[in-house]
Amino acid sequence: MVRYLDPEHYPELGENNDFVDIPVFGASQACDADVSDADATEGAITASRRQGKKTRSTKQLSPAERMAAMREKNAALTGVEAIEAAREVALRQLDTRSRSRAELHAAITHRGFSEEIAQEVLDRLSAVGLIDDAAFAAMIVRERFALRGATGRALREELKRKGIDSALIAQAMSQISDDDAYERARELAQRKARSMRGVDRRKAWGRLSGMLARKGYSPSTCQRVIAEVLEHWGEDGQEEEL
Repeated sequence: MVRYLDPEHYPELGENNDFVDIPVFGASQACDADVSDADATEGAITASRRQGKKTRSTKQLSPAERMAAMREKNAALTGVEAIEAAREVALRQLDTRSRSRAELHAAITHRGFSEEIAQEVLDRLSAVGLIDDAAFAAMIVRERFALRGATGRALREELKRKGIDSALIAQAMSQISDDDAYERARELAQRKARSMRGVDRRKAWGRLSGMLARKGYSPSTCQRVIAEVLEHWGEDGQEEEL
């Protein structure tokens, strides 16, 4: 502040020699103002960033919400655009493994596409050989029987879950003859028996019976195979000397 005292030099003071304080902004005050402005700007930026983070966090969707949004988007598609999008869903499913028509139908409709769009896409894929339930069922039977020893009821139930109809299931199951099933069951039982040294005959019988039944073998096949495998099985879990 500057205090003017002489009215001759400063007539604006009047004749009473009143002291008048006239504010003057010096360098120090200007600097302070600049700092205040900078602080205000920084505070505004910080607040904006915090608000941005808060906004982004509120926009994060749960898996269920994302699925609902995707279904809504797909349901709104029409014509060629809808068919191409649904076809992409089916092809991505087929990229991972072979699938039945019913499995692909479920994948398409689950993502919001209409029944008409799903059938149109599946018919096109069937026409070019990318969907073949007969070949798919036959492959499942061969692979499961060779790798796991699965047969009978176990295989039929798996094929039903995949949407294969009864006629195609019967056709696929015809690849396994009774002799094939007997030989595979005997092989499985012998392998299992080698891991049961020290187990008495009654428990060994129960374990072998449960294992073969879970793989789908018939009761008659189980009885025949287990009786042969445990024919010389002693009560102490050791094979008896012939």
